[in-house]
This record gives sequence, structure tokens and C-alpha cells, in this order.
Amino acid sequence: MNILTNSITLTAILFTIFLILFYRNMKNLIYKNIFILNIALLILGTPRISNAVLIPSAGTESETTITAQLMSNDGIYFPPNPSTLVTAGTASYATAVSTDPDFFESEINLGNSDRTINSHSSSSSSSVFLNLDANISNGGVLNDPAAIATFQSQHYTAAKSSSLDPLFSRAATISQGLISNFLIQNTFTDDTFPPPNSFNPLLNLTWDIDKLKMKSEAASSLSYMRDTIEIVQQSGGKTKTTTIGFVSLLENGKESTMYLGDSSSQAIKNWFDTNINRIDDQLILKENPGNLSVSVPLLDEFINPQQSLILHLKNTHIELSYEAPPRATFQVGQSIGHEIVGESQKFQMHWDKTNNTLYFDRLPINIKDKYKNDPLNGGYIEIDPLTHFASIEGREYFSGTEIRLLDRRGNVLYRASLPTLVFEGSIFQSQGFNMFAPILNVLEANLDVSSWLQDYFKEISFESILLPELFLGFEQTKIGSDIWDQNFNTPVNAILSFSGPKPSTVPEPTTLVLFILGFMYLILMEIKYCSRVFIKTSPNSPYNHPSGGNIPVVASIAALIPR
Repeated sequence: MNILTNSITLTAILFTIFLILFYRNMKNLIYKNIFILNIALLILGTPRISNAVLIPSAGTESETTITAQLMSNDGIYFPPNPSTLVTAGTASYATAVSTDPDFFESEINLGNSDRTINSHSSSSSSSVFLNLDANISNGGVLNDPAAIATFQSQHYTAAKSSSLDPLFSRAATISQGLISNFLIQNTFTDDTFPPPNSFNPLLNLTWDIDKLKMKSEAASSLSYMRDTIEIVQQSGGKTKTTTIGFVSLLENGKESTMYLGDSSSQAIKNWFDTNINRIDDQLILKENPGNLSVSVPLLDEFINPQQSLILHLKNTHIELSYEAPPRATFQVGQSIGHEIVGESQKFQMHWDKTNNTLYFDRLPINIKDKYKNDPLNGGYIEIDPLTHFASIEGREYFSGTEIRLLDRRGNVLYRASLPTLVFEGSIFQSQGFNMFAPILNVLEANLDVSSWLQDYFKEISFESILLPELFLGFEQTKIGSDIWDQNFNTPVNAILSFSGPKPSTVPEPTTLVLFILGFMYLILMEIKYCSRVFIKTSPNSPYNHPSGGNIPVVASIAALIPR
């Protein structure tokens, strides 16, 4: 029985006793019974935190209009250009998974998605509208300022649990509007070209944001929002690409926001600081917000007599909500890590009761089979210290920061957030693990040098019912009873892998025919420009950017995009 049940039972017994002794004085009985109830609760103790406080949920919502205008454009006109391409599309995704092999669902639509499995539910929706100014196709002299295009979009995602039962729910939505190959030209000749610095046309972008909300509550939840405009200019044999926008992430209520666009990033940051409230694990748009406006100079090559310029504008918006209660779960799929060898006491986990801190030695990675030549073999697992913050029904909860995989030379090949870890011994006898930490946000992964990481990321996709997770196992019986009431040091197994339904029933990934349709090609190209984590690629890699070097992506988001 739990503490509350014990308290009620004890109080009922004492109430009966006092009823017999004080049946003639009911007022006295009531006072004494209240006193007894308080004493009973004091004797039995009360939980430090309730289940409800740790039940995770995440959500996003936005409504945005972006207007593109040419400014200071005297002397510019649109030549007739029937080849201008206009494309717009959306896709939404929702999944919910439990540990029962008969209970998992995933849905992908070009409109709305909604899934509910046991205690987990997710939903998402998006819409996009793109308006192109008629002058672009028909040709004509421009007004100043001259509207080029308007991008309007609405998005919503939600992932929530009604209990602490595993496994997870996830919702994502993405929209994209593309205007490609529209042409402008200046009318000046050598004789009529204006004096230096008097002809400086600009492309102005204005965000009119009517709704913006993100939340990430309790243990192991994440919400993500990204909105960008990509501008490609081509003139005089030169091409320039500029990306402007923002990327915001909330993990367990902790915010991380990046502002994109060299000269524009400060203006975007200032807008956020002025118009966004950061309260109660949420980002919420204030009432009556101002518009966000930034300008991009046109190419210098265009500032020449009779010169033309081709513009491409692409607006991409991505939102994601993700929740996974930390609980004992089955380990399935790809794995790597440290296993205790024999009676070795060399590499240990340490519990400091005085400071409520759990910390780890650097644990050597010992890989077998086909990955024995992988650079991670002979490397290390690094786990940052974790702090104990809750005890519920025999489970102990810890908060942390990161986990890293290092190669044998000490180079970081993998890095992920590790915000919450739980100790739960219910499946230790069957699987050998009694500590579990869901991983929702991969911060860094070098796929170029590690075949294990390549295979690991293949198991993370839109249709995947697997959840990246850190599994730890130690023999608690050798420590004694009430292990968390004393300091201890113990060898520990540490495995980076996946949690999922019972291993014997995990199905093979299915083909997503719907997402192979034309629009998703644009999404695949766009994911190269996410700006959270660097994945290094080889020259022949399908992830390689034409400009070479590292590709910035949010790994946890990029993995959801079909390849």
C-alpha cells in the first residue's frame, strides 16, 4: 500500500478507538482525529514529489505572415517572365508508442495528424498560403516599395502523456513556400547611371507574427520551432545565399534560441527580447507585438548598367513536440557502450549522498563483432554528473546535462542532452539494467568516421517506434539495502541504444510512399540548413552540402526527414 492508503487505514483504526472512548463528546473526537491524522502522516512520511509533477508534455503553435518587398528600387522593373516557379506544401506527422507490442501507431499526412496510444497522444497540423505579385509574371515598372510575395502559414503540434507509463509520443509538422526564378533588371545606361551610393536597392522581409507559443513541461520533454527565409541571388556570374530566421528549442523548460542571418541576427534577437515572454517553461508572444523587419542588400554585381538579377525565396517552417517519461524500458536495436569485464572494479559509478550527486568515471567502450575497427572501439563514454531531485514509488529521479562518445584519440564523435535519468529495478533480472535516460535531442554526431553512428542514425526516422536511450546497470544487492541513503561506488554497465516494444515483436521499418512525393524533396534539401548541430560528411555522402564542410542540422529533427 502507498503512504496515503496507510495513513487513511491507521486513521480509521484510531478513529474507531476514539469513537468508543469519546462517543459522548463528538467535538472532542473531531479535534483528536485531526491531530491523529497529522501524526500518522508525520510518522509514515509523505512523498517528496507527486507523479503528476513529472508527467511530460510539449507543444508548439504559430501563425505568421512574411512579406517580401523591394525598396529603394527607382530604376528597377520586372521584365516579363513566365518561367517563375511557385510551390507550396505542408506535411504533418504524429506517432504514439507504448511498451506493449500491440500498441503503437504512426501517421503521416499532407494535412493533419492525430494519434493516441494508451497514455500517450500526439497531434499536428499545418497550412501554408503563398501569394505572388502579378508584376513578376506580367512585367512592369515597380512602385517603391514593391511587394514581391507574401507567405502565410499556421502550425500546431502537441505531444503529451497522462501518466508516467512508457514509451513516448511525438508530433511534427513542416511547411514550405518557394518562389524561384523571378527576374528584375535596372533600366540605367552608362550615361544615365546614378552617382555612387545613390542606387542601393534592398530586399526587405517583414514578419507579422500573430501567434507564437512553445512549452516543454516536466521530465523528458522537448519542443522545437524553426522559421527561416532563404534568399538566393544570381547576377553577373555570382551567386549569394542568405538565410534569415530563428531556431528555438525548449528541453525540460530550458530554452536555447539561435538567431540566423549575419547582419540581421541582432535585430531578430532584439525582437525576441522585446516581444516574447519566457515564463513557466514556455515561450509566449506578448499582446500587441511589433513586426520584425530586416533588410538584405542586393548583389553589388546588380549595381551596374542594364544588369539583371534572378531571385529565389524559400520560406521553411518546422515544429516538433516530443515527450518520453523516464521509466524502465526494453533495450532493442543498435547498441554501443561499456560492459563490466569479469570482477573488474576499475571503472565505476559513484553516489555522493551528502551532495545528492551521481557521477561516473570515464567508461571505456568495448565493441565486438563487425564494429571492432570502428574508431569508437577503445574510446570512452562520458556522462556528466547528475543531481537527485525526486523519489516516487521506489523510483529515484536525477537531472543531468550531457552524454558524449569519444574516439580513442579523445575526439567527440557524439553528444546528446541527458536531462533526466531514473533508477527503477523492475526489469533488472531480465535485462540487466536499472537506470534509464531517454534521449530526445542529439547535439552532435560525426557520421563521416563512425560506421556504428551511421547505423545508429538509420534507426531514427519518421516511422520509427524506437526511442534513443541510455541504459545503465549495476548490482545493487552488493551495496545493501536503502542504497541511496549511503555513499557507494560500484562498477556499472553503460549502453547507448534504443528502447522500444518487446524485442521479439519490433517490426521492420515500413516504406513511406506518401513522403516520397515531390514536396518532400524540397524538405530533404532544406534540412541541410537547420542550425543547431554539425554533422560531418564525406564528399560522397547524401548529406553533403555543395559548399563543402560541415552541415548544420538538428540531429533529432533531421532524423525525422525521409532520405
